Amino acid sequence: MRIVVLKERSPREHRVALVPESTARLFKTGAEVVVEEGAGEAAGFPDRQYSTAGARLASTGAEALAGAAVALKVQPPTSEEAALLPPGVVLISLFPVSSNEHL
Repeated sequence: MRIVVLKERSPREHRVALVPESTARLFKTGAEVVVEEGAGEAAGFPDRQYSTAGARLASTGAEALAGAAVALKVQPPTSEEAALLPPGVVLISLFPVSSNEHL
């Protein structure tokens, strides 16, 4: 199973959806973890920590999402990111209900 961690695009978001320690645990179970380059930088986790934990780095979100079964983000995807999600992928992210009152 390919699990993808996407970089947060919001300038005020400093979190990342998966830390290297959890990446290593998923890798040990046999999951393939792909992290978009720079995804953990704002949270203090450089790319090298993800690659040491067993993740493969992808230079773009589109590259990371190719063949993904699960996509992880803190914030909901932008419309551009949503267009890149492969059919059948499971997206795990926050869903701010207060800004989506019509739902």
